[in-house]
Amino acid sequence: MPPPSRVFPRGQVMNLTDSTRAIEALRTAVDTGDAAEIAHATMMNVWPLYSVHSEELVAAVESLPSAVLEQYPVLRILHRMTPVLARTRRPFKPLVYPEDARNMSADELDILTLVQMVAFRLSGDVAAAMIYARRLQDRIVQIRVESRERPDGPLWFYHQQIGSTLLAAGGVRRRAGGIHHSARSRPVLAATRRREDGTRAHGPRPRRARIAR
Repeated sequence: MPPPSRVFPRGQVMNLTDSTRAIEALRTAVDTGDAAEIAHATMMNVWPLYSVHSEELVAAVESLPSAVLEQYPVLRILHRMTPVLARTRRPFKPLVYPEDARNMSADELDILTLVQMVAFRLSGDVAAAMIYARRLQDRIVQIRVESRERPDGPLWFYHQQIGSTLLAAGGVRRRAGGIHHSARSRPVLAATRRREDGTRAHGPRPRRARIAR
């Protein structure tokens, strides 16, 4: 299957921090009834929508025709049927043209790498998921992005999903009744636990964990 022809709209900046602007853009697009407009608004505001308005986000994604979803792997992974199909008869392994990747911002590449990691993991290809987990981990360490590291930014979620992938790949071993972590996985898993503890203390919305399964 060829890589998708479209990932993020070119020449525009993603909104990662303003949930009010995000939901207004989504509702305006939904009111038009135009699938392309809905996909565009969702893509450009995906993190604040996922964080604060997940029910409307999922409803918008599930209203899109399959032909549109095929072009947007970031949206497709939010569809409730994607994990089910990925585990059975239709693995979801999104790729991207190198030209598209070169034209993406740091935020866009972060999110695409996250989606690739989760998609390959859901499809049972943990070895490939580990490649994307390491790639995202390296990006976090080597490329500093202000929007990623804000308190309302997606950094904690990146750590959580990297940790989940390491666990799936055997980064954690049970031995003699205890749990032992590999040297590479230990810092990421520790960061994951710290963030999860803080999130639980603030009472997260349960639907937000869907992508993690």
